[in-house]
Amino acid sequence: MALPIHKINARMEGEFKFHGRTYSVPFTTPGDLVQFKLGRRGGRLNMEVLHIERADPPGESLVTPFCPSFGDCGGCRGQHLPYARQMELKTEPVLAGMQELGTVPEIVEPPSFQGYRDRMDFSVEGGILGLRGAREFGRFVDIDTCAIQQEPANAILRIVRSVLAEFPGLGFERTTGSGILKYATIRTGLTNCLVLTVDEGKTSDERYLAFVRLLEGKLPADCSLVETTTKFPSDVSCPPGGRAIRGQAGLKSRLGGIDFDVAYDAFFQPYPEAFDRLLAWCKKFGAGGGDSLVDLYCGTGVLSSIWTSWFSGQFKHVRGFEFTESAVVSARKNFEGFQGSATFEAVDLTRVEIDLKPNDFVIADPPRAGLSPGVRKSLLANPAKNFLYISCNPESQIRDLNELKVSYEIAGACIVDCYPQTPHLEQAVFLRSKP
Repeated sequence: MALPIHKINARMEGEFKFHGRTYSVPFTTPGDLVQFKLGRRGGRLNMEVLHIERADPPGESLVTPFCPSFGDCGGCRGQHLPYARQMELKTEPVLAGMQELGTVPEIVEPPSFQGYRDRMDFSVEGGILGLRGAREFGRFVDIDTCAIQQEPANAILRIVRSVLAEFPGLGFERTTGSGILKYATIRTGLTNCLVLTVDEGKTSDERYLAFVRLLEGKLPADCSLVETTTKFPSDVSCPPGGRAIRGQAGLKSRLGGIDFDVAYDAFFQPYPEAFDRLLAWCKKFGAGGGDSLVDLYCGTGVLSSIWTSWFSGQFKHVRGFEFTESAVVSARKNFEGFQGSATFEAVDLTRVEIDLKPNDFVIADPPRAGLSPGVRKSLLANPAKNFLYISCNPESQIRDLNELKVSYEIAGACIVDCYPQTPHLEQAVFLRSKP
């Protein structure tokens, strides 16, 4: 079967329809003819692209991608489109959803569109060190330079590649469970960190120990080295419980003009310079006049640290809640010099409710799934005077805002592209409780 692409969606993928269902194909534009077949995999209908016949001329104005792996690697979606067109596609559904809520967000561009990311998780699959393939999670693309990550990270990537090449068989094989090294995660900031995710029970293997010794001797002096493990068939990078082989079990990074200790497995903004522009927009709303700050999904206490620094002396009490214990430990460390009470708890925010007070200033920066039902219930049961809601997934954020609108009104919103070349955006919404 073959059908033409009729539009590009907000994920910057071409779409066609067949028997009432919509299918998307990355790196295509309107007019491209997609030959495909349908099959079932695990009880689900699956579409496999067999061939793409490109429209001549293309159905969109195109530019030359700056990464040689674009179209093969699954990391980027928009390098073939002019940046202005990328932003138009990405923001269109967000603007529509926010306008239904009575607000038109400001849009702020990032400082740069490439070489920006401060974290990448590179898969090791046999002799391959790279990223997952586009639309093919089980396929791995060898990457020697990632065009959207910072250059210090590319230098570390090249070192890992060169050392790994000297140890055939060290790379993990997911089909058989053989091999040792599963992931190399590179994080950059004021200092850098390389995290090795190893198959459980194999950290004492002589080949692996020799690999680590050689790697240590080649890494930059400011790069810590961390080891963590997962048990096959588990396949995640950077799980908790790791140890520092060299330096600290993390790195130092800067956001909002403040330096932070970040645990190797803790979330931190992947594009701090762009996120700083979002924070600058948020700052103009002030701190709301109360003396209590609640930081939901607090991570290492980054946002609460910034607010207590920017509005020094106003907040006497800070409470933070986060899933990851190591992040909570870092948050407590970041608040050691705070002149007031600061408590950070590791809790399952999908299950618990938070005791909020009417005069609280609440900040939330949840995962892509958005606010959990318990958190939404807490915010509705005891509306906070001021609520700053930052999200990397405006779709789930808009869902939450539609539920919260019975108790809150939107004072303003701002979109910043913290993920150029990808379908993702960051949006901050400032809300106040209704009288």
